[in-house]
Amino acid sequence: MKDDAGQRVEDAAAGYELKGEQVATALEPLGLADLPVGFFIAREDAPDTLQASVAAQLQRVRDDFAQRLEHATGNIHEVIRNREREQTQAIIREAAAKLKNWLTQNATRPPLKQQIQASLINELAKAHASTIHAAVRRGGDWPNLNYAHQLGHGARVLAAGSLGRKLKDFQAIAGNLRTNPDYATAVPLIAQAESVMLAAFDGVHNKMRLLGQTLFENEMKRDAIFWRDCENEWGKGKGYRERVAERSKQWFDDERKDELNDAIQSLLSTEWTESVSRVSALLES
Repeated sequence: MKDDAGQRVEDAAAGYELKGEQVATALEPLGLADLPVGFFIAREDAPDTLQASVAAQLQRVRDDFAQRLEHATGNIHEVIRNREREQTQAIIREAAAKLKNWLTQNATRPPLKQQIQASLINELAKAHASTIHAAVRRGGDWPNLNYAHQLGHGARVLAAGSLGRKLKDFQAIAGNLRTNPDYATAVPLIAQAESVMLAAFDGVHNKMRLLGQTLFENEMKRDAIFWRDCENEWGKGKGYRERVAERSKQWFDDERKDELNDAIQSLLSTEWTESVSRVSALLES
């Protein structure tokens, strides 16, 4: 092996170095300048040296291929996972859209079919005359006939009558989706939507009960003339229960009680709207 000046190299190591540079220069246009290069003198070097070098390069190639294969399969698995996630999200979005569609169509509270005093009047019709008299003498506050309790119960009945059917319809829609295998991945969301709706409905019940009792405390219980007139019916012979029941009905039919009915309907409408909004917000997220 001769150097650039035409002189023979001093030893094999110098020859390897010079030849290595020539090889690198030749491989550089191919982008392979960093390719490992080895040298072997068949007459002098032990065969194990060549075998070890070839085996090392084969292992290097295998390791490099394995690394590139792992990277490629990792990308493929990520694509598959992304597609599965997208499919899952698409199913969840579809289920949410069906529930939101129902909520949009049922955002308005249905009309009330009875009045808050219905429960009280029914109880008066069944109670014993002496029980009614005892309640009247105490401004409607008697264990066996409590006006506040009956009005609170009546308000709850109003909520159940007005919104109960809505709740059942929503549960039917949710139940159909929940039991449909196509929407299996959306079951947690559907169940949560049902839970939020039920909690909101219970809240409406409680607020209506409290409103009924509050209206009684603020209006009816303080109407001394009403209680005096009811008490004066005692001792006028048969029909005391019916007369007190009629006076009670008239108290609620009075024009000045319209604002009480408005307050009840306003609360019911507001609470239903908020209930729908809570579930819709959950489905949006």
